[in-house]
Amino acid sequence: VNDFAVNELLHEWSQNLAGTYSRMSSNMPSHLDAKLWDEKSLLWARYERSIKDLVFDTQQAANEELSKLSTELKVILALEKFFTGQQSA
Repeated sequence: VNDFAVNELLHEWSQNLAGTYSRMSSNMPSHLDAKLWDEKSLLWARYERSIKDLVFDTQQAANEELSKLSTELKVILALEKFFTGQQSA
């Protein structure tokens, strides 16, 4: 599947994942998960750079990949919002 819309979403969401994990790590370096967040940031940055090499055999496979990224992005953004709310309270 070579779909521009899928490709663009993968780029956008992987950049957001890398950036959010990086912010989490930078803003809370003493948190138990800070090292994991660093690793996840690097993983999603590498993923974003490799999107040009991704090939999906079916639209369903592409949709599953989009769903994977969307789910992880929603989770980490909610976690960031939770921690941000705690720090400002």
